[in-house]
Amino acid sequence: MSQHVDELLWEYIRQDDHKAFEVLFVKYYKELTNVAFYYNSNSEEAEEIAADVLHSLWQKRATLEIASSLKAYLNVATRNATFNILRKKMLVMETLTESVANEHSTDAVDHRNPKI
Repeated sequence: MSQHVDELLWEYIRQDDHKAFEVLFVKYYKELTNVAFYYNSNSEEAEEIAADVLHSLWQKRATLEIASSLKAYLNVATRNATFNILRKKMLVMETLTESVANEHSTDAVDHRNPKI
């Protein structure tokens, strides 16, 4: 039954029906927030990710083809968005770590051969 409702909502959304999108948003926002929180453990970021995924769905409504169920699509999109954010955070941390290590190595003084 729920998948049938989702299919109808998706058809209305594809026809630019804002009310259908609001219904979908209310229906899935909390679930998507929970998916993002499961992987990220940051409630504010999880809420932002869920909202961004739903907003992206609205933005892509005219061209997006969903092969699976809408629920499955949204869950996978949320998981992927969360992983992308975590990857970016890791890159920033790696860059900062390398920067500090490089700074430390260039600041090192060779006490064996002092310059006169």
